[in-house]
Amino acid sequence: MDQKKPERLKLFSPGPVNSPRFVLEAMEEPLIHHRSPDFCTVYDDVTGKVRSLLGTAAPATVLAASGTGAMDAVVSSLFAEGEEVLVPVMGKFSARWVDICRAYGIKTRVMEIPLGRSPSPEDIRWDLVQHEGITGVLLTHSETSTGSLTDLAGISKAVQGLEKPGRAILRVADCVSSFCIDEIKMDAWELDCVIAASQKGLLAPAGLSIVAVGGRAAAAMERVPPRNFYLDLRKYFARAFRSSTPFTPPLALIYAVGAALDRIIELGFEDVLDWHRRAAQAVAAACKAAGLSTLAERQAGAVVAFDVGSRDAEAMCGVMEETYGIYLARGQGNLHGKVLRVSPIGKTRAELVEFTIALLETVSGTRITNEIFGVQVSRVVKEVEDILKGRDIWA
Repeated sequence: MDQKKPERLKLFSPGPVNSPRFVLEAMEEPLIHHRSPDFCTVYDDVTGKVRSLLGTAAPATVLAASGTGAMDAVVSSLFAEGEEVLVPVMGKFSARWVDICRAYGIKTRVMEIPLGRSPSPEDIRWDLVQHEGITGVLLTHSETSTGSLTDLAGISKAVQGLEKPGRAILRVADCVSSFCIDEIKMDAWELDCVIAASQKGLLAPAGLSIVAVGGRAAAAMERVPPRNFYLDLRKYFARAFRSSTPFTPPLALIYAVGAALDRIIELGFEDVLDWHRRAAQAVAAACKAAGLSTLAERQAGAVVAFDVGSRDAEAMCGVMEETYGIYLARGQGNLHGKVLRVSPIGKTRAELVEFTIALLETVSGTRITNEIFGVQVSRVVKEVEDILKGRDIWA
């Protein structure tokens, strides 16, 4: 409380995140024309690396839109008015699928999942057995309102087992807050369409989204009548085969994403995924040590949501910002004021330790200058450091 508010907050929010210097510097590169051969080279390089990290041979394209824009494009391009889809709703962001579908006249069967839980393959299978007219399942891999991770592989396998001649069920996954954070294997898991975005695991500013479509999704695009102009995915994939986009792309963001992809590949993709998994474990351990319960039964790497109990969530955020320069994300929807959310995306070991100390001091109202409390904090810091031992990916 006695310190001056830092000029630049450390964003412990699940997007946007603080972009590292190498990403920001990439955005300062001289711009090229988006209809030039040089742009084709940049486009192929970025989309090729995205496809590799998604584990797919399917084509991918980029949109000058947030992840929600990509969701809108996917729904309106893959499903016709009057079709029915299944949407497991496990929080505010998975509920967005429902809002978009209803805006386009698509029937939506909502499967309500208790907050903190993830949909199970068995539940999905049972629902699809009962409702044979469903033509798609719209999934959210990482629900950023609760930190819950969906078993995409298990659900896709369960859905596949119900398909027969004349009944295809498209598996569409919002991977906006899981790409480059949690494992995704688009082809191996037989996902038909995957969405990602720039402002989370790719460590870049918001404004660019990525859509990858497999063969069945591409076929669906051809049979669905167009319902919009800018977000008609057929236009994007028609240009993708010419290494281009139908409209002016966000070139500086493409540079930023390209720099992030290069660094992730250089660090080792599996090591980056492992770091984010352990970083989330470290955050969860800090929350537990502070007497705070986390929501997710199946923890995603992008964000840890914790219950503030009887505490004032806004007051906690105020102390973290004013005293420690750390920004926490608030609860979404009916969780507002009840939970706070912490993201370890792109954070170093030192930054995660700094968060741990700040959280413990904020919750207790005590500084580590208190000898007894200082010993307690040291024990928790040791636990966090043990979880994060080894190479410090982002240092």
